[in-house]
Amino acid sequence: MSDNGKDDPTIIRDEVLVEHENGIKVFVTPPPPYVVLGMQAKIEADFPYPDGDLYRLPMEHAAIEGKTLPPEENPEYRALLVDVDKARKDVRIIRLIAAAISRTEPAKEDLIAQYEANYGADLDRWQGYGYVEADPWHRTIHGLLLTSLSWINKYMALVNQTAPLTMPEVIEGVRQFRLDV
Repeated sequence: MSDNGKDDPTIIRDEVLVEHENGIKVFVTPPPPYVVLGMQAKIEADFPYPDGDLYRLPMEHAAIEGKTLPPEENPEYRALLVDVDKARKDVRIIRLIAAAISRTEPAKEDLIAQYEANYGADLDRWQGYGYVEADPWHRTIHGLLLTSLSWINKYMALVNQTAPLTMPEVIEGVRQFRLDV
């Protein structure tokens, strides 16, 4: 045990509290890199790119008959790639934040019930406008916690461990090298 009473003095930021204006308290712990890499692989499997061979267009005035253009020359294929990339990005944000949330006040189950009670009837309609996560916790995070771009940026900074350090965290980090600080 270190001088400051923590079991592991090498971890500067174990759990960070994020308080929302609506009274929700969220405790965030960044996921380890292997979790992030595994999550990325699963997202790529869940949202695969379309088969490019299906979108090859015949080459006009080709010297050799049967020649085709690369699929990237087909505007329909490029639009599908953009859609897949957007879906991957949206899902990645939600899943990373979900993986980073260690606990909430009120409890996770209460937040899900609150969100479903308020917006459950609208979910089918919203699905028609874009991707809506099937997982109730992911929907709740998106609907109750990520209400603006600034909230998304705040959570992603914590998840990626790029949030600014507070002075006590800096002092704790220095203690790793100099015990007399």
